Amino acid sequence: MIMHKKWDNLFWQSPSSDTSTQSEVNTTKNLFKVLKDSGEEVEEAFAELLWEITEAPDSSSVQEITYEREYSDGTDPNVDWKYLIGISRKARSFSKSTLSGIEKEGGQADGSIMVETETGDYQFVIEVKTGEDTLNKTQLGKYCNHFGIDPQNTHTIQWSQVHEWFQSFQSQVKDELSSYLLAEFSEYLICQNLDRKVAIRRHSGVEKSVSLEKGTQNPKIGFHAKESGGSDTKTLTSEQYIDLFTEFFNELELSKEDRRKIFIGANEAKFRQAVSNFTGEEIASTDIGFKKQARYRLIASDLDGDENLLKLQEMREDGRSAEFPNTYHVMFTEWELLEAVFPDHGPGFTDATRNALFVNLQPDNSL
Repeated sequence: MIMHKKWDNLFWQSPSSDTSTQSEVNTTKNLFKVLKDSGEEVEEAFAELLWEITEAPDSSSVQEITYEREYSDGTDPNVDWKYLIGISRKARSFSKSTLSGIEKEGGQADGSIMVETETGDYQFVIEVKTGEDTLNKTQLGKYCNHFGIDPQNTHTIQWSQVHEWFQSFQSQVKDELSSYLLAEFSEYLICQNLDRKVAIRRHSGVEKSVSLEKGTQNPKIGFHAKESGGSDTKTLTSEQYIDLFTEFFNELELSKEDRRKIFIGANEAKFRQAVSNFTGEEIASTDIGFKKQARYRLIASDLDGDENLLKLQEMREDGRSAEFPNTYHVMFTEWELLEAVFPDHGPGFTDATRNALFVNLQPDNSL
């Protein structure tokens, strides 16, 4: 019998409950354990990553790094620089004004990393979210107040960024144990589905995102819209994605070079013009898997004379016909889609991922 690889992973453990809190506790514990048990070069390199994320003042030689889980001690006047770092799958960012007006105190962050150097001490209070749980302004604002952290020193990152760091640094370390621990934690994040990149855009109270989700055989591309009171997700298999977007780009007459200009070079005007020619029409659809699963189509429509909308629409089978009595859609204006996938607007995808998804149509090569 072949066991699932997660059961062979050093850090994997079945949660004792179904709550996300247990998963957050386990993940924080595992992160701190791999850092403490690895060589000094790993600890110091991770500290440099924290400095980079927070844009902290230049550091000098590291003297000691200490870790504390389930941190609730409150303010410490002896720390020179304090930062709050939220780690989650989506890494929603918050402005200073959003976090400044929250006067609640108390609470327990998932952990704290103290870095003592020759010229001063740095404290990084860590708040962890796993699965689909998201960081929220009330909790982060309360932590800023309770721990004495300036709201402008609050930063958020995706787990996919942490996963990339562990993968890349693994090849740099010479110590065999450190390399093994880095590899195991990297694999642990994969088992937890925390290695996926997510591109996010928010507009008029609606959060819209595109993510890569690993299927049993090939990747799936997820389109998600969420607003107060409800949410909608459409997940395409790799095959459906290629079928749908190949037709989409053909109908728009977008060559590889044009797609590269749009999705890599951020040529909004070219994309806007191409889509506007199809207002009110279906641009592309896929017939793959109609008998077993939903079909999908892309429609261009306008909204009260405002921006054109691209609707990713699920088409359900109704009796013997292919009618669409129930349609659920995820909508993107052209510029929202562009801002979701371009690197200058939030987390976004890497050039390699955008190239695979929107230029070469090879989602299998985008992970």
